[in-house]
Amino acid sequence: MLGASLMSISAFGQLTSSYFMPGSTFRGELNPAFRPLRGYVSLPAVGGTNAKFISNSLTVDNLFYPHEGELVSFLHSSVDAEQFLSTLNKGDNTLNAGVNTKILGIGTYVGRGFVTLDVDVKTDVQANLPYELFDLLKNSKAGQTYSLAGTKLNATATAEAALGYSRELFKGFTLGLRGKFIAGLGYAQMNFDQFDLAMNEDAWVINSRGVANVAMNGLHIPTGDNSAWDFEGIEFAMPEQMSGSGMAIDLGATYDLGFATLSASVLNLGFMKWSAENIQSGVASGSYTYTGAEIGSGATTNPMEGVEFADFVQFKPTASEDLSTKLTSNVVLGAEVPLISDIFSVGVVYNLAMRELYNTSELTLAATLTPTRWLSASATYSSFGAEMRGAETFGLALNFHPSWINIFVGTDYMIKEVTPQFVPVSQNKLNLYFGVSVPLARSKY
Repeated sequence: MLGASLMSISAFGQLTSSYFMPGSTFRGELNPAFRPLRGYVSLPAVGGTNAKFISNSLTVDNLFYPHEGELVSFLHSSVDAEQFLSTLNKGDNTLNAGVNTKILGIGTYVGRGFVTLDVDVKTDVQANLPYELFDLLKNSKAGQTYSLAGTKLNATATAEAALGYSRELFKGFTLGLRGKFIAGLGYAQMNFDQFDLAMNEDAWVINSRGVANVAMNGLHIPTGDNSAWDFEGIEFAMPEQMSGSGMAIDLGATYDLGFATLSASVLNLGFMKWSAENIQSGVASGSYTYTGAEIGSGATTNPMEGVEFADFVQFKPTASEDLSTKLTSNVVLGAEVPLISDIFSVGVVYNLAMRELYNTSELTLAATLTPTRWLSASATYSSFGAEMRGAETFGLALNFHPSWINIFVGTDYMIKEVTPQFVPVSQNKLNLYFGVSVPLARSKY
């Protein structure tokens, strides 16, 4: 089912709630000039895992509904179409989701500098889904034409090795640089400039203009009798090489004015290049007719039930070329004011995320408490720009960092309500960070 494919998405991002926490090893992801109190070695498997989901409209409780003691999707006949559609953005419904797992993480003071080495595996999904797509999935009215232009989907899987260095150049001013080599494990892209679907009682007439690219070594997409991709016959083999490669840099700086500390960074300035020999490209162009669904007045079920994605989206293979894609880049600005020496501070962080499909901006107010040298906590309040609905969120982070262990847990978007199965509902933003590392020596300077 197409509806099910829209739900099978994971989540990735940085944790703003860690930004002003001196013992956190995660804050360096937001600014390479940040340095924790001690060096560290992340523990295998639990050294650092984070997950994130962010959307301008989609939540668990507008995609799934209780019915006779179980959860059903919005496509179920018991879900009122008007009720469901009223929860969506009338224009584009966006989402970004991903998971980041740290394989290796090392940070150590070397003289006056701080050196980091990290190896991470990341997945990232971005989508732009027009309102009429959901209207089609739910209503599917005969005699109506739906325009699904603007439907876009990107999915990326990478392995990343990063080497960073930061140093205080003069009193109060620290500069940080991190270089990244990125191995492309897989990439999928779909983009429709035109997608008009006229639903008559005996047939669907589809006019489309779109492209799709899938880059994954060892993946083969066969064609069916209609010379279009047959998604049910996809074959997988063990990859023998990377599907692509890329590079990126992070730049950051902090300046301690005494009464306040200012910080700024730009993250993920770079690109990915996917090799043509690992890419399968398809084009959806022209007009065709689909007759596999009942839409007449006597139909008793939603005609989209049982319809597969490939039934009305047909990509025909075309010659592949090398493909360059942009990374999600961030501009992060921060300011912190200590109120009680090194014990309590307040700060503000602005984060502009520039994704391949769409951008978001976030402003976060943070209060950080460090009652001892081995414990710190942060509470945050974040507000998004006009492009996000349900924009205000609260976050919380806790860092336990004595000389023998460093344990961190935090979220920027507190979970307000869960189902009996502990699935979060009523919120379109989720993230969670967890990590355990072994502390090393402090700086001698």
